[in-house]
Amino acid sequence: MKWFGNAACFILVQLLLVALQSSLWLQVFGEFPSPQFWIPGLVFWYLYRNAIENVFFVYVNVILLASSTILSMSLTLAILITIYTAVFYVKSRIYWSGPTFHMLCCGLSALVFPILHFGLSWALEPNPIHDPEIFYWIVSTLMTMLVALPAYKIFC
Repeated sequence: MKWFGNAACFILVQLLLVALQSSLWLQVFGEFPSPQFWIPGLVFWYLYRNAIENVFFVYVNVILLASSTILSMSLTLAILITIYTAVFYVKSRIYWSGPTFHMLCCGLSALVFPILHFGLSWALEPNPIHDPEIFYWIVSTLMTMLVALPAYKIFC
């Protein structure tokens, strides 16, 4: 029962973070690149939960992101599973406890997400991305790493 309450809290926080990124950020800051607020919660779950719980949380995040993005659910699922695999690999090769490793994995995930989106878009979609916004990707990655530090304290 405790697990369900904890998972429900994480899902609620993820929903709020997705809404913050997709709605409120645009109203306040306009077209300035937003940090991917939902990635620190996803990475925290990846780092400190087992594989079955991670797959559950990936599916929940796909559903949460589907309501606030134009990405197809299959593309989002492929990207999040690939990011999970990358974080799992980094965790199995190098790991130290604390917020700096969480920030590193958030930065890796935020950097890999648009690259995977671009690559999988060309491989899978009939109308792929034609104009990558590299400056947006870099600024978003750096800001996501900055958001990861206070997010780590909240999730602990």
